[in-house]
Amino acid sequence: MHTPVHTTRRGWLCGVTTALLLSGSPATHAAPPSAPSERGGYWLSVDCVGDTAALTDAHAALRDGLELTRAPSEESPPGALLGSTDEPTDAIAWLARHAFAAAVSTGSPERISTVPAPVPAGALVHDHGVVVRAFIVTGATASGALREVAWPADQRSLLPPGLEWTAASLTVDRAPLFAAPAPTVPPAAQRHAMVRRTGGLFVLGWLDRCDDSGRCLRWAQVVARTGDRFMPGYVPAFMVAAQHAWVRGGAALPRAQVLRSGVRDGHAELLLLARDRHGELHRKRVTAPMIDGKFPSTDLKVEGDWITLQIAGLHALRIAADATMDLRSRTLQP
Repeated sequence: MHTPVHTTRRGWLCGVTTALLLSGSPATHAAPPSAPSERGGYWLSVDCVGDTAALTDAHAALRDGLELTRAPSEESPPGALLGSTDEPTDAIAWLARHAFAAAVSTGSPERISTVPAPVPAGALVHDHGVVVRAFIVTGATASGALREVAWPADQRSLLPPGLEWTAASLTVDRAPLFAAPAPTVPPAAQRHAMVRRTGGLFVLGWLDRCDDSGRCLRWAQVVARTGDRFMPGYVPAFMVAAQHAWVRGGAALPRAQVLRSGVRDGHAELLLLARDRHGELHRKRVTAPMIDGKFPSTDLKVEGDWITLQIAGLHALRIAADATMDLRSRTLQP
């Protein structure tokens, strides 16, 4: 409805007086209240198993240092709700405090490392006798409703300052996550969980497990994300590619990297990975002699559609970055 226009002086004064009474004088006019913040946050929860008393104590330990700054408005987040935070980096910092009692030292990648393997969520296992199935980070809206988290492709953006986790991805569609490493891949029934390439993956370090014959398998100590569930454990290293380790030529594709997967019969087992110009992943298994009980050093170059792999003390391999990589393995001798 349009307000009538007053043409008389008396009517004009009446209109102005009415407006001032309704809105206040210009000198004292208050700003309109700001709209509620649309910024959401994250709920921190845990899925673990144990008896009632043990779970109560474990939840209290995990809640230490956390605040519950928002309450769910309707549906509660999954698991036992422990706290909330506004920043994803704070959620990852919480995970880092509890995922493992310690991260294994990476040291020199050429050396065999048989250091003890930290137990996933080991402090909760040792102190309270509970087993953690997953740490859960759920998205929250400003009003306390659940929201889907758009996890970034660049996982490094999630890391708080000082946390030296390596952003990585699986080289297979899905992989078994184990609670402890072994000289060979255990039966699938013994897995701790299954993780998927479509999720996220951080590597904390690596270690090797060897049997009496000298056969060794390298493992990656990881925190894997499937959806909003973060799970600590161990994955065979030949299934894990660090995002920063890809070697490129003049373009984003093709690209390649070398994985140290294990030792057999005195020979290092290496896995050459390559994504061709169409983004398809190819693999070639390469074996070469160990040098003074260590993996041989490698140098990798990508030029156009060709990969050159130089292994210390041996001749270089020149390999096409295409499906012919998958046909057979190569064994190199001095």
